[in-house]
Amino acid sequence: MEGSRHPIHFSDERRRRLSHRAAPALGGIILLVVLIVIIASAGSSPAIGVAREFTRAWERGDYRGMYALLSPQSQRSIDPARFAAAYRSAADTATAVGLSARTPSESQGGARVAMTVRTRVFGVVRAQLELPVKHSRVVWTPHLVFPGLRHDEALTRSSDPPPRAAIQARDGATIVAGPAQARVASSAGQGIAGKIGPAQTAGERAALYARGFPRDWPVGQGGLERILEQRVAGMPGGKLLAGRRPIASAPARPSSSVRTTIDLHIERAAISALGSRLGGVAALDPRTGAVRALAGIAFSGPQ
Repeated sequence: MEGSRHPIHFSDERRRRLSHRAAPALGGIILLVVLIVIIASAGSSPAIGVAREFTRAWERGDYRGMYALLSPQSQRSIDPARFAAAYRSAADTATAVGLSARTPSESQGGARVAMTVRTRVFGVVRAQLELPVKHSRVVWTPHLVFPGLRHDEALTRSSDPPPRAAIQARDGATIVAGPAQARVASSAGQGIAGKIGPAQTAGERAALYARGFPRDWPVGQGGLERILEQRVAGMPGGKLLAGRRPIASAPARPSSSVRTTIDLHIERAAISALGSRLGGVAALDPRTGAVRALAGIAFSGPQ
């Protein structure tokens, strides 16, 4: 009848031909899915994985963790203590206070990582770290202590300390002033100004260098010079060098004069009253607790 519908019946041979034609296409789809799963599960290359571990440990200051990723030959060339000392020395030279690393990418012979180093003196320094990797281990050489160094380069610094700021009494009168190498105290301020000279210990010299100053730069050794060291020394400038290449620079920034609560009239009276006797005099403002004068062991004892 016109308009009626009848189910279509295929012969067994026809069904067999259709299934044979569909099988290759279905097999291709299955193979493609399997390949996608394999690629997705493979993850990053060994070089990228090692570079990620190495720079993450570096971000944490975990030099032992970094050292563990070196190749056996690299570990034979330097021991863990000297390895850590090399990285600390480079950080002090750059006045580094922290660093961060981007996601590594593959490069010929290893991995490339964009790194950012934050410093006290030179601001933010950005550079690429080219990390050689072989058999899932870092092939270490000394230029890897700082990003951006080339094979034959070492990191060095020229320092430019600013003038040392004057220390004043509460009314602006000078207690001590002059350059760091030749400070001069006023007659009334001699007993409280303190002295200045090179750092006394290796630790103090290292800390001074990490602040951006030369290791032998004069620092406060007592009195107000020592108490106010960080405020009167200013911020040094200089150049950060990769071999002979300047990679960062900054101008010196002197501090403004530091005004204390000391009253030099009361200070003179306290020194005179104490004379040559063993003891101490401390004068405080009863309303605010501000120190107006210190003499003898009242000043030297607490230090």
